Amino acid sequence: MTLSNMAFRLQALNPGSPQQTTPMNFAVGALYALRRAHELDYVSKNDLGRGLRMWSEAKHICQALEGVGTIPEAGAWLAGYFFNDGIIRISVAYEHLLREATGATDKDDCDIEKAKRLGFQPAWVKSWEPVRKEVNRLKHKTQKFVDGPELSYDDAVQALDHLIDALDRKNWVLRP
Repeated sequence: MTLSNMAFRLQALNPGSPQQTTPMNFAVGALYALRRAHELDYVSKNDLGRGLRMWSEAKHICQALEGVGTIPEAGAWLAGYFFNDGIIRISVAYEHLLREATGATDKDDCDIEKAKRLGFQPAWVKSWEPVRKEVNRLKHKTQKFVDGPELSYDDAVQALDHLIDALDRKNWVLRP
């Protein structure tokens, strides 16, 4: 599924409640971020020394933000920024969707089993889990350190595609 096709599908959705707009807005942000990452030639790979190279580019961005030089419009750091932004938004959108669909409060964990009984498809969970793992790795360094993402760009796009499927309520087939 191409990102432009996903944009077409996403804009055609109509939220049934104000609560449903939150995951939809995060999905649009994820779509934008992944498209920008792709336009900036984002590369998904572990690469020893990548962090130091990215820091060098980030320092130049700081100098530009300080008023010394111009803010870059391309580069590996910026591509990675948009990739990370996209996967964070995908993960947050899934969490909001699950809480809204299952009636959980903000303090409750996502009840995936309850969502499955309501029709949340196993494929959606399967594609969301690696995104969720990567976001948690970014936030908490819960796995051993690697220099670069463990999640591929294609897997992120697949998770977004499934998120859009899940946002389209007609795809939820209630199970007894």
